[in-house]
Amino acid sequence: MFRLSKRVTRRWATVLCAALFAFFVAACTSDGSSEEPAADADVQTSTVSITIDCEENLLFSRYDLEVEVDDSSQGILDHGASKTFEMELPDGDHMLQLSKEDDSSVDGNVDFTVTGETSLHYKAHCTSSQVEIEVVDLDEQESDEQIPEDEI
Repeated sequence: MFRLSKRVTRRWATVLCAALFAFFVAACTSDGSSEEPAADADVQTSTVSITIDCEENLLFSRYDLEVEVDDSSQGILDHGASKTFEMELPDGDHMLQLSKEDDSSVDGNVDFTVTGETSLHYKAHCTSSQVEIEVVDLDEQESDEQIPEDEI
Protein backbone atom coordinates (compact mmCIF):
# COMPACT_ATOMS: atom_id res chain seq x y z
CA MET A 1 0.00 0.00 0.00
CA PHE A 2 0.94 3.55 -0.58
CA ARG A 3 1.25 5.61 2.58
CA LEU A 4 1.63 9.39 3.01
CA SER A 5 3.61 11.03 5.75
CA LYS A 6 1.80 13.05 8.41
CA ARG A 7 3.32 16.24 7.05
CA VAL A 8 1.96 15.66 3.53
CA THR A 9 -1.43 14.60 4.90
CA ARG A 10 -1.71 17.84 6.90
CA ARG A 11 -0.83 19.93 3.86
CA TRP A 12 -3.48 18.23 1.74
CA ALA A 13 -6.06 18.61 4.52
CA THR A 14 -5.24 22.33 4.82
CA VAL A 15 -5.50 22.86 1.08
CA LEU A 16 -8.78 20.95 0.95
CA CYS A 17 -10.25 22.99 3.84
CA ALA A 18 -9.16 26.27 2.21
CA ALA A 19 -10.70 25.23 -1.10
CA LEU A 20 -14.00 24.25 0.56
CA PHE A 21 -14.10 27.55 2.47
CA ALA A 22 -13.49 29.53 -0.73
CA PHE A 23 -16.21 27.55 -2.50
CA PHE A 24 -18.78 28.25 0.25
CA VAL A 25 -17.93 31.96 0.34
CA ALA A 26 -18.25 32.20 -3.44
CA ALA A 27 -21.54 30.28 -3.40
CA CYS A 28 -23.05 32.65 -0.82
CA THR A 29 -22.55 35.74 -2.97
CA SER A 30 -23.92 36.27 -6.46
CA ASP A 31 -20.66 37.25 -8.14
CA GLY A 32 -18.14 35.73 -5.73
CA SER A 33 -17.43 39.02 -4.01
CA SER A 34 -18.15 39.67 -0.35
CA GLU A 35 -19.64 43.12 -0.96
CA GLU A 36 -23.34 43.67 -0.42
CA PRO A 37 -25.25 45.34 -3.23
CA ALA A 38 -25.61 49.09 -2.84
CA ALA A 39 -28.96 50.37 -1.63
CA ASP A 40 -31.13 51.80 -4.37
CA ALA A 41 -30.94 55.58 -4.00
CA ASP A 42 -34.09 56.09 -6.12
CA VAL A 43 -36.46 54.43 -3.61
CA GLN A 44 -38.83 57.06 -2.23
CA THR A 45 -40.13 56.58 1.32
CA SER A 46 -43.24 58.25 2.69
CA THR A 47 -44.94 58.70 6.04
CA VAL A 48 -47.89 56.34 6.41
CA SER A 49 -50.56 56.72 9.07
CA ILE A 50 -52.81 53.69 9.65
CA THR A 51 -55.78 54.07 12.01
CA ILE A 52 -57.49 50.86 13.10
CA ASP A 53 -60.79 50.70 15.00
CA CYS A 54 -61.41 47.31 16.62
CA GLU A 55 -65.14 46.70 17.02
CA GLU A 56 -65.88 45.42 20.51
CA ASN A 57 -67.60 42.06 20.92
CA LEU A 58 -69.77 41.64 24.01
CA LEU A 59 -69.15 37.99 24.87
CA PHE A 60 -67.25 35.86 22.39
CA SER A 61 -64.13 36.36 20.26
CA ARG A 62 -62.67 39.02 22.54
CA TYR A 63 -58.94 39.11 21.83
CA ASP A 64 -56.21 41.66 21.24
CA LEU A 65 -54.74 42.05 17.76
CA GLU A 66 -51.13 42.00 16.64
CA VAL A 67 -50.61 44.58 13.89
CA GLU A 68 -48.04 43.81 11.17
CA VAL A 69 -47.10 45.65 8.01
CA ASP A 70 -45.09 43.59 5.51
CA ASP A 71 -44.37 40.97 8.22
CA SER A 72 -42.93 43.64 10.54
CA SER A 73 -44.69 44.00 13.90
CA GLN A 74 -46.08 47.47 14.62
CA GLY A 75 -47.56 46.67 18.03
CA ILE A 76 -50.67 45.37 19.76
CA LEU A 77 -54.20 46.78 19.43
CA ASP A 78 -56.41 46.13 22.45
CA HIS A 79 -59.83 44.62 21.77
CA GLY A 80 -62.43 47.37 21.36
CA ALA A 81 -59.83 50.14 21.08
CA SER A 82 -58.73 52.49 18.31
CA LYS A 83 -55.10 53.23 17.59
CA THR A 84 -53.05 55.01 14.95
CA PHE A 85 -49.76 53.52 13.77
CA GLU A 86 -47.25 55.75 11.96
CA MET A 87 -44.31 54.48 9.96
CA GLU A 88 -42.00 55.21 7.04
CA LEU A 89 -42.56 52.90 4.07
CA PRO A 90 -41.17 52.85 0.53
CA ASP A 91 -43.66 53.84 -2.16
CA GLY A 92 -45.36 50.80 -3.64
CA ASP A 93 -47.57 47.89 -2.57
CA HIS A 94 -47.73 46.70 1.04
CA MET A 95 -49.81 44.38 3.21
CA LEU A 96 -51.47 45.05 6.57
CA GLN A 97 -52.09 41.92 8.62
CA LEU A 98 -54.11 41.74 11.83
CA SER A 99 -53.91 38.51 13.82
CA LYS A 100 -55.00 37.18 17.17
CA GLU A 101 -52.21 38.01 19.59
CA ASP A 102 -51.54 34.44 20.72
CA ASP A 103 -52.71 32.55 17.61
CA SER A 104 -51.44 33.83 14.24
CA SER A 105 -53.66 31.37 12.36
CA VAL A 106 -56.65 33.59 13.21
CA ASP A 107 -55.93 36.57 10.99
CA GLY A 108 -56.98 38.85 8.19
CA ASN A 109 -55.07 41.01 5.76
CA VAL A 110 -55.54 43.81 3.30
CA ASP A 111 -53.25 45.20 0.60
CA PHE A 112 -52.60 48.92 0.22
CA THR A 113 -50.48 51.16 -1.96
CA VAL A 114 -48.24 54.00 -0.78
CA THR A 115 -47.72 56.97 -3.10
CA GLY A 116 -46.51 59.89 -1.04
CA GLU A 117 -47.85 60.73 2.40
CA THR A 118 -50.72 58.31 3.05
CA SER A 119 -53.49 58.09 5.67
CA LEU A 120 -55.48 54.87 5.89
CA HIS A 121 -58.41 53.92 8.13
CA TYR A 122 -59.71 50.40 8.81
CA LYS A 123 -62.31 48.70 11.01
CA ALA A 124 -61.49 45.28 12.40
CA HIS A 125 -64.06 42.74 13.53
CA CYS A 126 -62.88 39.69 15.48
CA THR A 127 -64.50 36.30 14.91
CA SER A 128 -63.50 32.87 16.15
CA SER A 129 -61.84 31.91 12.86
CA GLN A 130 -60.62 35.17 11.31
CA VAL A 131 -60.21 38.92 11.60
CA GLU A 132 -62.45 40.78 9.17
CA ILE A 133 -60.98 44.06 7.92
CA GLU A 134 -63.14 46.78 6.39
CA VAL A 135 -61.71 49.81 4.60
CA VAL A 136 -63.15 53.06 5.93
CA ASP A 137 -63.56 55.63 3.17
CA LEU A 138 -62.25 58.90 4.63
CA ASP A 139 -64.19 61.04 2.13
CA GLU A 140 -67.46 59.32 3.01
CA GLN A 141 -66.76 59.64 6.75
CA GLU A 142 -66.05 63.39 6.43
CA SER A 143 -69.25 63.99 4.43
CA ASP A 144 -71.27 62.12 7.13
CA GLU A 145 -69.77 64.36 9.80
CA GLN A 146 -70.73 67.55 7.90
CA ILE A 147 -74.47 66.76 7.62
CA PRO A 148 -76.39 68.31 10.55
CA GLU A 149 -78.19 65.75 12.74
CA ASP A 150 -81.63 67.33 12.24
CA GLU A 151 -81.38 66.75 8.45
CA ILE A 152 -80.60 63.05 8.75
